[in-house]
Amino acid sequence: MASTATRSNGFDPESVFAEILNPASDGKRYPLFSLLREHAPVFQTNLPGLQGWYVVSNYEYAHQLTNSPKTQNNSKVLELMNLSPDGAYSNQSRRWMEYKDDIAEHDRIRRLFMPHFTPRAVEAFRPKVRELVAELLNGVADPRRVEIVREFAFPLPSAVIGSLLGIELKDYDRFRHCMEAILDATANVRVLSDAERKERDDLAEEFLGMFRDYIAMRRRNPKDDLISKFASEDIQAKISEEDLLAQFVFILMAGYSTTSDMIGNAIVALAHNPDQLKKMLDDPNRIPDAITELLRYDTSLVTSTRFVNEPITLGNTTLPAGACVMILLAAAHHDPAAFENPETLDLDRTFGKRVFPFGGGRYVCLGMSLARIELEEALRAFFKRYPRYQVDELAWLGLLVSHGPKKLVISATA
Repeated sequence: MASTATRSNGFDPESVFAEILNPASDGKRYPLFSLLREHAPVFQTNLPGLQGWYVVSNYEYAHQLTNSPKTQNNSKVLELMNLSPDGAYSNQSRRWMEYKDDIAEHDRIRRLFMPHFTPRAVEAFRPKVRELVAELLNGVADPRRVEIVREFAFPLPSAVIGSLLGIELKDYDRFRHCMEAILDATANVRVLSDAERKERDDLAEEFLGMFRDYIAMRRRNPKDDLISKFASEDIQAKISEEDLLAQFVFILMAGYSTTSDMIGNAIVALAHNPDQLKKMLDDPNRIPDAITELLRYDTSLVTSTRFVNEPITLGNTTLPAGACVMILLAAAHHDPAAFENPETLDLDRTFGKRVFPFGGGRYVCLGMSLARIELEEALRAFFKRYPRYQVDELAWLGLLVSHGPKKLVISATA
């Protein structure tokens, strides 16, 4: 239940939080975030699927939790993703480096992958990203009217991370089908039916089977890709095949969804803020710095989770060891205590407080540098191609963990 301090001011955070969880509120959540942040920046919920979880919405507490050595991600917080005691999906996701119960094991596996995702390593991949961006924009069905999600924002990140891993073009559709269906079953707080769980387990088995086939192929015929590098004998001694397969699934899923959403969010945000769009058009070189503000203004990663290993105090509330926490990153990035005029998109903004749309601490997104390159190249090419555009159709995904357009149709204007 909500804390005593929260109840005493007559504000009921549960009703506001319930509306935030409602898929229909996607795209309209910032006023709700503001209410929570002002009246109940930390409270304990008893809503179905989240009983006993703490919910945090202001910048100070979000930053503290995200970076505290007293917190971690582990299999306990995975319960939010409708895990069952067994099953292919549950067994697979518990192996993801992000949710390893043993922090040392998380760090060890992350160190194996980190050299391939450093800023320097992924910078070498920029020409490939630029090539894929051009191919997609050149291939749209009607250049005067573009369905951004289907024709650009969705296929780009999946093609980039797929190319990095070494997935062949002929297999993209199979991988995408698995990703979409699994994310739909995990990115909202709702109880899955037995049939939905079975379908997700079947997809997880298919996902693992595809990567298992790729590892076998690359052992026979190595190429210059990530799967080949990790199929080598020296890596086999450092990570089990089941753990390796799970990391590939995790990297592919994490590497496409948030970046795809962010491309759409940025295009929508700038369409609604023509003065800021003009700044971008007048000086395309500002795009790398502007991305930080676009990520703050309407982030694609709405929530993050943490498990409390040792008691941690947030204001007047102490979270006990064993508590699970949902951190509302989108709410934290609109906290007026951290950002002046947070509801305003300002590409000239200077940041006194750090923005953490890719998470933080030891769990900061492995592919953060690659995602920023994708955003830079996608937006640079899009605005060059469509310096004047308008949003004709917009529908949001209606998810909680991530936020982005499900459908975004733009038309070029004279």
